[in-house]
Amino acid sequence: MKKLPLFIVFMTLLACTSTTRIAPPDPLNPGGGKLEPTQPLHTSTPVPNPTVPPTDTSRNAGTTQDFPDGEALRQFILTSHQRWDSLWVEGQVDYYNPGGRTPIQSTRVQIWVEQPARFRLLSGPTSGAPDDQWISDGASIRQRGEAASPLPPYIREPFNPPTGFSDTIYTHPLSGSIVSPIRDMIFPAGLAQREGVYEIIGRETFAARETVLLDWSYTPGAVADRFWVDAATGVILRWQNFGKGGLQGLNTEMSIAQIEYDLQFPESIFSINALLPENFAIAPTHLP
Repeated sequence: MKKLPLFIVFMTLLACTSTTRIAPPDPLNPGGGKLEPTQPLHTSTPVPNPTVPPTDTSRNAGTTQDFPDGEALRQFILTSHQRWDSLWVEGQVDYYNPGGRTPIQSTRVQIWVEQPARFRLLSGPTSGAPDDQWISDGASIRQRGEAASPLPPYIREPFNPPTGFSDTIYTHPLSGSIVSPIRDMIFPAGLAQREGVYEIIGRETFAARETVLLDWSYTPGAVADRFWVDAATGVILRWQNFGKGGLQGLNTEMSIAQIEYDLQFPESIFSINALLPENFAIAPTHLP
């Protein structure tokens, strides 16, 4: 299992309308502050799992849950990866000027994931063809136009995040290889390990799923993040980051407009030598 410092810097996405690159906010430090160095994307030295109590291994992507308080929902999010085997998402990442109301840059993303170690990522402008691609076939990983490299062995290790707060954030082993901030919505355990206030503010249907709205504040009354959490799985379907400004204006908004759980994907989806397709997928099991 990969052990990362408390502060993790998101990798910058390609701009869709200009050559300027915008760095997304750090999900584990949305208000800014000192950033510690992180490990490289891949390392050959696996890090052992922390010692934690046994967790629920049941999987059910169809039955919604009730939560008495924010702490119960936080615990549910920590083990969200145990409630599905594979998924496909159609998402979008919107970047704003601090306190702004209109996006200055947007990126479309499609991601296929098959646990424990296979995924495919397409990204590009919201209107147009994908311009970047990452693929893992479970043994190797490859970015468009680059040579494949071996996946580190820790990717396949069981993942049992700590249930309490600590000075170290443990992220899902596969999430660090998925070069999009939406990875922390698919594998949100790192977000749920942050110390702070977790407050349920309501329920809402989003992306045809029942969700629970959850606010996170490092200090009471200063909301930094708002999440729409899938009430059946714990996957985050929408995420608004406000940074230091609180609810006065968005820094970043990430949303999953479509999600499908536990599909059987064709082997061609994860072919390490697959070419960048001319268009985004029109269905989760088919690429043009």
